[in-house]
Amino acid sequence: MSSPEIVPVTPAERSKFTMRRYTCSMLVVIIFVCGVFIGRTTVDDGNAKSVKKAASAIKNKEARSTAQRNIDFQQFWSVWSKIQEKYVKRPADEQQLFYGAISGLVASLGDPYSVYFTPEIAKQFQEELDGSFSGIGAEVGMKENRVVIIAPLADSPAEAAGVSSGDYIVEIDGKLTTGLSVEQAVKQIRGPQGTNVVLTVEREGKQELIKITITRRKIELKSVTHQLMPDNTLLITITSFNEQTMGQLNAAIATAQSKKVKGIIVDLRNNPGGYFETSIAVASEWLAAREAVVAEREGADATRREFYTTGAHRLRGIKTVVLINNGSASASEIVAGALQDHGVATVIGTKSFGKGSVQEYEELPDGSALKLTIALWYTPKDRSINEQGIQPDIVIEEKKAGEQPEDAAAIIAARKDLS
Repeated sequence: MSSPEIVPVTPAERSKFTMRRYTCSMLVVIIFVCGVFIGRTTVDDGNAKSVKKAASAIKNKEARSTAQRNIDFQQFWSVWSKIQEKYVKRPADEQQLFYGAISGLVASLGDPYSVYFTPEIAKQFQEELDGSFSGIGAEVGMKENRVVIIAPLADSPAEAAGVSSGDYIVEIDGKLTTGLSVEQAVKQIRGPQGTNVVLTVEREGKQELIKITITRRKIELKSVTHQLMPDNTLLITITSFNEQTMGQLNAAIATAQSKKVKGIIVDLRNNPGGYFETSIAVASEWLAAREAVVAEREGADATRREFYTTGAHRLRGIKTVVLINNGSASASEIVAGALQDHGVATVIGTKSFGKGSVQEYEELPDGSALKLTIALWYTPKDRSINEQGIQPDIVIEEKKAGEQPEDAAAIIAARKDLS
């Protein structure tokens, strides 16, 4: 088997590269989406014949590729017309039909991380990434086709109520989550500030289901906090990777430099991830110029593209320990994997979540958005992150489900490793 092609990606090329990837990924759905847009506009005008004509024109334009896939787009328009003509509660809401059609298109991929967001859900998703939203304060994902808590956020209502990483959500306010997408589950969990939601969860090691009542409130995320310990070790806790992260990390770096710390502990436990570019910037502080932080492969050709360090590398040479657990996902795994592969940090804790797929997020003209998986992440030494996670150098088990050992085994082991 031949070695995969390695294509380096420099910081200057990154923005252009990102848009190119998105454009390529959209090619497989552009015919369908354009048809829906044209059809929706025409139906609003009450001209069903024009809908069929527009759909036929699109289909003919791509006749060769459509024929190869044996797809008859006319069937879509036929069903659309039958709904409008025969549905018992007609007229059906065409906006909902439109959004539902695109949602179904993306859902048919069978990938829990590829999602079409309506404008309302897209706004909520962006608020979460920006670091301010209302809810219980927990990252929710899919594992084994079940809704699962990836991590409760620090100082959140979910954490205070006892929600743990790895909890499978069986019911939300008494309603089963079977068949729900992540977005549908999140929508049910959210509600007005000050109201309660009851999650029924299945937890590893427990025979009985657990009911947890959580009071919703506005969540303001502080991405980075730092604490100078008595032995001159600096503890940096990163709870998410968002637009605030680097500004807040700069304060921690200033402390590290002014106090000439003997070592740094980077706590990424229960950090569900965030912006890719931010993870590159954070990892770069410990690495040299032009070192690979992460690589990705997209498509069947297994082409490997590497992403290199940026910034000033201000923490290079300072002995470092990284703490992870099964709530450390995505961008957290990129940082932990890079520092581990380059030998600049010892990783302590339990195996990370294993969310190593690449999503492109693009806002569409009406405020809706598409989040589409287009590649998989690999560490600089070509270890797959997706579903494999990052294995710690030193395994420190959490004492019991829901209890973090920050004042016990993990921090003690980290400080001992730095001594």
